[in-house]
Amino acid sequence: MITWTAPDPRGWAITGYRGLIQTSDPTQYAINTATCDGTTDANILSSASCKVLISSLTAWPYSLPWGSSIYAKVIAINGNGDSLTSDVGNGA
Repeated sequence: MITWTAPDPRGWAITGYRGLIQTSDPTQYAINTATCDGTTDANILSSASCKVLISSLTAWPYSLPWGSSIYAKVIAINGNGDSLTSDVGNGA
């Protein structure tokens, strides 16, 4: 599970989140639209969290080897546009 703290919306309601997960190329991140797209799932928006299946992380576009550390970052979305990308976290 990926969890985060909602950023200061600076007067604009947050309308969604995008969860990005590091791929096998450590310089690249891919948006997880299957389970971490808070622009279409109200539960992600309200809980500031999403679940990612291990099986999806070993497949394209992530292609992570079994047992890899998982690194993720999040973007908040509101009427003013996308936020800056969060710091990378891995639950450690």
